[in-house]
Amino acid sequence: MPQVITMPQVLRFGVTPTITLNVGEAVVLAWDALGDSAEICPIAGQPVMGACVSTP
Repeated sequence: MPQVITMPQVLRFGVTPTITLNVGEAVVLAWDALGDSAEICPIAGQPVMGACVSTP
């Protein structure tokens, strides 16, 4: 019998590279998740309202 998932779950989340030296350097975000939808939201001590981006 398949497991019923009632809450979204992030199974894996990674950022490459983990350290950058200069403002504006590119990073790659990768994740595996279960659920209907998700958003990536930047934070600077607290969430930045209105800056979230929907994920595919």
